[in-house]
Order: sequence, then structure tokens, then C-alpha cells
Amino acid sequence: MDAGKKIDAYYKATSDGATSSRLEATFENLQNCEYQSIMCCFGRDHQSEDNNGNCKLEKCGKNADPMDNSNLCWTEPSFTTYPNHEEGKTHCHGFAWAEDDNDFLSQLKYNNFFYVSMYDHLYSRGYVQNQVVHKSGNSNDYVPMCSCIENMLPSARRRSKRCQSPLYGTTCNGHEQVVKMLLEHGADPDIPNEVAHKSGNSNDYVPMCSCIENMPPVSRSDCTQLDVSLTFRLMVDSKSGFLTAASENDLDIEFNACQGYDYSNPLRQENNDLASYAVRLVAEGKMSTATQYGMYETLLGYASPNSNNNEAVCKEEYEELTGEAYPHWCCTHDYKTCHTQSFCNRDKSVCRRECGGEWIRDDWCPADGIPKWGECTNNVDGCCAPGKCEGNQYYKQCL
Repeated sequence: MDAGKKIDAYYKATSDGATSSRLEATFENLQNCEYQSIMCCFGRDHQSEDNNGNCKLEKCGKNADPMDNSNLCWTEPSFTTYPNHEEGKTHCHGFAWAEDDNDFLSQLKYNNFFYVSMYDHLYSRGYVQNQVVHKSGNSNDYVPMCSCIENMLPSARRRSKRCQSPLYGTTCNGHEQVVKMLLEHGADPDIPNEVAHKSGNSNDYVPMCSCIENMPPVSRSDCTQLDVSLTFRLMVDSKSGFLTAASENDLDIEFNACQGYDYSNPLRQENNDLASYAVRLVAEGKMSTATQYGMYETLLGYASPNSNNNEAVCKEEYEELTGEAYPHWCCTHDYKTCHTQSFCNRDKSVCRRECGGEWIRDDWCPADGIPKWGECTNNVDGCCAPGKCEGNQYYKQCL
């Protein structure tokens, strides 16, 4: 039996399975999630014919995209931003639990973790890779695929090669180990993935899953809740007169889209949204407001649960946090300054087709960078990208 079938078998097992028994697991990096939540973010789709993402049967390479449901704002500590959806299509999905360790949501949180990361996204959808491939060249940003929510960059607040953690590697490569055994024996979802930088830099630390405080700031995240039933028989002890309770051992776990409340209007229901589910947990006394707002340091678009590509909240939060203008894309003729005609700055197609320019980000060239056609005789490395210093020993210019 291959690994995928084992995931499916464990999920569907009527006894000692994901829906019928508590998953005993120990993840050091998931033991103390400060904000009672875990989030996963995916950047690639490797499975066709499942109505999720754009992986096609006849062509499903490494660049197929997942269903886009969120927006990455920036990565830390460099505060590299991703305006105009530069990160590409991103899919984030998480879950939260109760403050009380004895609550079903807390006792069974690793069952939910298995469902979200392994069954629902890896097995059912073929989502296997984290959010983005860096273009900035920064090698210090920490961007896990899944994490306790406080570790995520804001998806509208705080980027993989396929099959890089033990959990995903085992299932992707078809090894025969049982996924449940991996989980129970400490397979660590927080082991880093190596980011494949387009700049050639590959040192970013990118774990597969972790507490939300370790994940990048995003606009929003889908959400799965647990609906649990367990029968108890109540009896009065004939000798002591005390009331006793005995379990019928018929635990039944269902994994459903979260049913939460809108942050701005708690009387309105919002489903399948992690930030809105936090509103419900607070209302039910299962989460503190301090924890809720800790989650919102990552889920920046918490007040707009239906806005998947919330670029505005990225801009607002970035500028408030850094005091700097949020970068944007524009049309240029010299690789440094934006075109003076707003028409040319409308989009890449107009820029290149109608205005004969190049589409760049306005923060790519430093203040002392040399624009196209500028002299670089004494500073051969000073040209604004993608310009290069060319010429002879007497005179060189950026072209």
C-alpha cells in the first residue's frame, strides 16, 4: 500500500483512525503555540482532476498553482514585500482550539492537524509546497509552510521545493512508513524547507508546519473545525450514592468548515475563515481577546473575511509598522524612475505593448543606482537591474 492510500485508510478507519480515536503525537515545535492556532500555507498544486488548483492531467509540473485564497504581505526580518500579488497564488488553511486543555478541541487538535495538512491538502488536493519563491535575494526571512499562527508572517501581515519535511517527503516519495506512525513517533512538521531563490540565494528557513506566530502575515486563512460526539452513561453507585460516568467508547470526529462570526458584526455568521472562528471561540469563552488579537497580528485582514486578495491591508499595516511607503509596480524606460504617464503604469501589458517600457517594482533600484544609459565607467556594479555596465576601458554606460 502506498503512502497516499495509508493516509486515506487512516482517515477512514472505523477504529484507531483519525475520526475515531485521539491522535497521540508529540511535536516539540507545536507544543506551546501561544495563540492556540496552527496555520499552513501552500504555493503549488501537484494533483490533477480534483477541482482544486490549476494542475491539469496533461500538464502538471512544478509551477501549477493552488486555489488562491489569501495574500502574502511581507516576509521578516527583511520586510520584503509582495505587492500586486507578486508571491503568486497562495492557499492558507488553519485551525484553532480552546484554552482549556480538557476541551475536545484541544484534546483532538492533532487529529485536526492531520486532517488539514495531510488528508485535506496533501492527499485530497495535492498541495505540497509552501508559499513563495523569493526574488529579493534575502536569505534571512523565516517563512514556514505551516506554523502556529503567531509564527506566520502576516498573510495580509508577515515563502519550496517539493517533499522536504519528513511528513511530506514520505507521502510524496511513496515510502511505506505509515503516516500515523510518523506522527506518533515525533515526525517534525517544523523541519525547514530550502527556499529556491530566483536570485540564487537558498538559505531561508521554511518549515512545513508550525504555530501561527511563526507564519508570515497574510490577509486571511480558510479554517477547519472539529464536531465531536462521545456517549457517556451516567449511573448512581448503589453503595456510595455518588453519580458516576462511563464512556461508551464511541468517539466520533467530524471535520467541517469553521462556523464563525464576523469581526465587525458578530451577529453575522462567517464560515470557513480562521479569523472569524476566533471571534466565535471568544464568544464561547474558549479563547481570550488577547489570544484573538495575537492571531490577528498574522491574519491582517481579519475584518474583511471575504477579501482573499486584500492588498490594501498589506499596504496599511506595512506603512504603519515601518514608516515607509509600500512599494508598487510601474512602467519605466530607465530602470529607475516610473513613467510620468499614468496610462503606462496601468499594467505590464500596457507598459510593454503601448509604451515600450519595462515593468519594475519602484524599490528595486537603490537611491544611488545608475539608471539606463547612465555612465558606469567607475562603478561597473552600480547599474539598476536589469541593466548591465557595458563599454570599453575609457567609457561605459548602463544598458
